[in-house]
Amino acid sequence: MIVRCPNCGYEFVIGDETTGQCPRCKIKLAFVKGNEVVEKVDIKKIEQEIDAIPATPRKPDIDIEEIDDGIDIERKVDELIG
Repeated sequence: MIVRCPNCGYEFVIGDETTGQCPRCKIKLAFVKGNEVVEKVDIKKIEQEIDAIPATPRKPDIDIEEIDDGIDIERKVDELIG
């Protein structure tokens, strides 16, 4: 069977394979047999449905509290070491 690459347009012959790659551009392909139905997908509709999903802000895994300047901690460390 002769197939045409949808990426580069190169025509080549395949045997009974159902998957393979284009010899020219090396894109991975799935070959349709004569009795299979090819379903066309409306990408714009899918993108609109995905865009309609509300984005929820993600909570941070750890709640970090900032210490004002850390001077008290440095004094305590100095007392423990010294």
